[in-house]
Amino acid sequence: KESSETQGTQVLYCTDCKRGFHGPRFCKYLLERPHWQPYPVQKWYVDERWQEFYCPLGQRIVDFADEPQFSRIAMYLKGRD
Repeated sequence: KESSETQGTQVLYCTDCKRGFHGPRFCKYLLERPHWQPYPVQKWYVDERWQEFYCPLGQRIVDFADEPQFSRIAMYLKGRD
């Protein structure tokens, strides 16, 4: 089977880091487009209130993640979080 590079297409990766807000919706829409694939998530840390935070597997930077420091593409809606 040919790789995506030999076919002239680039695979883009999206990770839902479970932050809520608009991130899961953006991931859903991106994954409906050609060449977008989901990238696995892992637990990143737990804060003092036992809230869990997630990041892309291996703390990699992906094309889109709703955790900004792991995303190549920024998501910002003025007046919203």
